[in-house]
Amino acid sequence: MADGKWSRAKNCMWKYFTAIVRLFGILTAACLLAAGILAFKNRPLEFYIGIYYTAVGIVVTILELLFLFSKCRCCSEESRCWRTILWFDNWKKSILYILLAILCFIFPFNTLLGLVSGCMLLVAALLYIMKTCRPDGDGNEHRQLTEVTGDDQNTMNN
Repeated sequence: MADGKWSRAKNCMWKYFTAIVRLFGILTAACLLAAGILAFKNRPLEFYIGIYYTAVGIVVTILELLFLFSKCRCCSEESRCWRTILWFDNWKKSILYILLAILCFIFPFNTLLGLVSGCMLLVAALLYIMKTCRPDGDGNEHRQLTEVTGDDQNTMNN
């Protein structure tokens, strides 16, 4: 009986996991933009740090809000642009977020919000890695990193 409750709770958590990850990504983008504005305001001689935080905030905002374009007619699921966007999701996005977070830790002394933004980028990267390996509705895990489809298997055998 207890195992059934755990299974339902686990499925419920994974059901809303994508929404949680996207919300956390949007909060991270807001934190990065705020760090950029504060760096411009408080450190006018070191404006390059503010430019970096603002640019990273804009990139993260665009990446996190791209799912809204799935509702547009121009980006149907069969279109090439949408397949490219979906290709960049999950673990590939986490690698980018880790790389973007590195400079947030190199200059942490300038703004505390910059350090918090770097930590949030790392947590977002971890969440996207978890999203890559989450189980689907049947309890099977997604194998996006090592999955071999039937077509790939036939190609490998020939």
